[in-house]
Amino acid sequence: MSRRDGWCGIAFVIGLLVQGAMVTLPTAAESGERIKAFYDANRQVIIAQQILGILLLVPFLALRVASTGARCTSASGRGVGYFAQLSSLERLNC
Repeated sequence: MSRRDGWCGIAFVIGLLVQGAMVTLPTAAESGERIKAFYDANRQVIIAQQILGILLLVPFLALRVASTGARCTSASGRGVGYFAQLSSLERLNC
């Protein structure tokens, strides 16, 4: 893995944090009118959130491609291996 691959992982995580903080969707416990009013008031933010989610596929796939078949030799590389295992990526051979 290169530094660029690591930056792809960092960009992915930061993007997920931003996407998660953009708006909190209403729950089913709220009335239908309130949910409709929420979506009417936040339409642009919800669309931006969905577009960001689609764009986050780019750094995720770059990280996935970089981690496939990669060999790690350092302690930090083993950390990446554990991250890969936790995020349902293929475990690196360390």
